[in-house]
Amino acid sequence: MLDEGHGLIPRADSPGMGLGLGLMAQMADDFRVANREGTPGTSVSLRFSLTRSRSEDPGRGVVA
Repeated sequence: MLDEGHGLIPRADSPGMGLGLGLMAQMADDFRVANREGTPGTSVSLRFSLTRSRSEDPGRGVVA
C-alpha cells in the first residue's frame, strides 16, 4: 500500500505505534514500513506465507 501523505511522524503524546500497525506486524510473516523515496508518503508492505509448517497447523494429526 502506498499513500502520498506526510509519512509517519512520532508523536510525544503517543506510547508507541498503536494497535493497527502492531497487529499487522504480528500477523504477517514480513512487515515493513518506509518513507517513499522521491515523493511524500509512506509505503507499507506485508507478506503472508501460503503454507503452514506442521507445528503451526491446528488440525495436525486429524484425519478427515
